[in-house]
Amino acid sequence: MYCQLGDIVFEGLKGFEAWSVDGNEASYSEHALIDGKPRLQKTGDTLQELTLTFRLHAKFCNPAQELTQLEKAKTDGEILPLLMGDGTYVSDYVIIAAPYTVDHALADGTIVQATVTLSLKEFVPYSKEEQQQQAARKNAFATGDKKPVVSRPPQPLTDTAKAAKNVTETAQQANEIDGLVSDYENNVSSQATLEQKIKNACDKGNKAINDLNDKLTNAQSLQGIYTGLQGSAQNVSGRFSSIKALFPINNIQDLKDANTYLQAAMRSMYGASIPLFNNVITRRR
Repeated sequence: MYCQLGDIVFEGLKGFEAWSVDGNEASYSEHALIDGKPRLQKTGDTLQELTLTFRLHAKFCNPAQELTQLEKAKTDGEILPLLMGDGTYVSDYVIIAAPYTVDHALADGTIVQATVTLSLKEFVPYSKEEQQQQAARKNAFATGDKKPVVSRPPQPLTDTAKAAKNVTETAQQANEIDGLVSDYENNVSSQATLEQKIKNACDKGNKAINDLNDKLTNAQSLQGIYTGLQGSAQNVSGRFSSIKALFPINNIQDLKDANTYLQAAMRSMYGASIPLFNNVITRRR
């Protein structure tokens, strides 16, 4: 488990793409003097603010239910203790905003994947009772009247679910390359590091596709069912290889064009994978 926010557990694939911390700054009051420079007096600290970015995917959760849970916690003003995976209590927070982007959905509107950007603000207790409760949380693995969720033993994935996981892993690498190509163009001093990251993402993407093809070819439950997906996966694999073959870069436009082709191939692969994800969501296979 990475961490737990109230009853919401972040673990496994339900992890973070980004975690940023803001606020918690020292606050000073300035007192003017008749002669000389003003004097400063520390008056406290500002509230800490967290921004968490993560993905929800139908293969490991119900995105619509997760989004509803976040919205309800925000609307109710629920105070959510934040605990790290090792049991360390950080502080109490409230949800300020939970905007999300639907990355992939079925024809009937069912959300397959959504990207959430969760904005949290620290909640400081103001009554003696609340202060005592917060102190108790700091000294024990506890969250007031909430209990850490007990994780169920992982259930074996079906062949279909394993194949869907490979599709998602491939898409993650394509998304990473999309961002890295933009950084490569705009950060000349970091190009050597970004070049290696792009190559690594190509290798990881191709590995995921090879694993997917092995399953589609060898798993009896999948043989002959997702032939369209297998063909589009091979196209994506070729696009990964084309990008890797460009280095060292002589023309940045070649890299941008190759990335455009990769993203188009990835969209085609996602379209071909819709029957696969349908079966994962409905538990048909």
